[in-house]
Amino acid sequence: MIRFIALGTGATFPTENRNHPSFYFEYKGIGILFDCGENTQRQFRIAKLSPTKLRYILITHWHGDHVLGLPGLLFNLANLEYNKRLGIILPKGYKDRLLELIKIYEIPIDYDLDIIEVEKDGIVIDEKEFYINAMYVKHSVPTLAYYFKQKDYWRLYNSKLKEYGLYGKHGLLTHLKEKNEIEYRGKKIKIEEVGYIKKGFKFTYITDTLYFNRLIDFARDSDILVIESTYIGDPEKAKEHFHMDFSEAYKVFKNSNSNIMLVTHVSQRYEEYLDTIEQRVQTYDGVYLIRDFDKFWFEKNIITLELQGKTVKYLRDEKSGKNIKI
Repeated sequence: MIRFIALGTGATFPTENRNHPSFYFEYKGIGILFDCGENTQRQFRIAKLSPTKLRYILITHWHGDHVLGLPGLLFNLANLEYNKRLGIILPKGYKDRLLELIKIYEIPIDYDLDIIEVEKDGIVIDEKEFYINAMYVKHSVPTLAYYFKQKDYWRLYNSKLKEYGLYGKHGLLTHLKEKNEIEYRGKKIKIEEVGYIKKGFKFTYITDTLYFNRLIDFARDSDILVIESTYIGDPEKAKEHFHMDFSEAYKVFKNSNSNIMLVTHVSQRYEEYLDTIEQRVQTYDGVYLIRDFDKFWFEKNIITLELQGKTVKYLRDEKSGKNIKI
């Protein structure tokens, strides 16, 4: 099961209803935090999430609205007797800053802590069932975008396995998945005769960047694309401040063949107009404005969005990865 909850969807300044950026993503009990804005540890409590599930914290860049909550969260984990290995991924040049903060605040780190600086675009985490890719984007300081990708895998038909006498033959099936072909009972059996490739779930997080074409390839075929739209209807102002306007964020979504777009990091200047903005962006198929504590989860080929108490569901085709609203 995959689940996600927005802990903070604001931008430079928190507002009464929107905290600094922070997004919790969980895959089969492995907690991954994208950015860690101010008060993130408090947002965990409100959301009734346990920070001890965290295995990775992925920081996009060293602007305060994206990292001010990090010392507090690390202190929180120390006091919760956290006993896992925590990986923190950062753009190049920020590891020493984080270590200095830990020293200044006298955070009693008594758990394994891996601080990894990203040297270049590519895979930064590689687990058995998923990997996480990072790419440098175009902001006023070194900044990363990330995507989580569940690895594709073979789904086998039980009816076909029984037909070929392979049902329950775990050793043979493992060999078949590794080699794509086996010989059994005097017959060569190719894996495509008994199954198909299930396309793994993809979640992409892009924030604090100018628009540029490589964002499209980075987001390609995302099931869920969380993307910044700091400005609404003002691309020149967006460019001036190294951000995107909604029109540019939507261009990434539309041209990347992604399925669902969740708009975030909207400037506080639009706070009193958020309901109007929400209505506007949601006239586009698959596009939603998210606010603090909005969530989604993915289970049994159903993506369920819960947005301000409203529920939307999509059926995901596991062969193509395409979603159909139901």
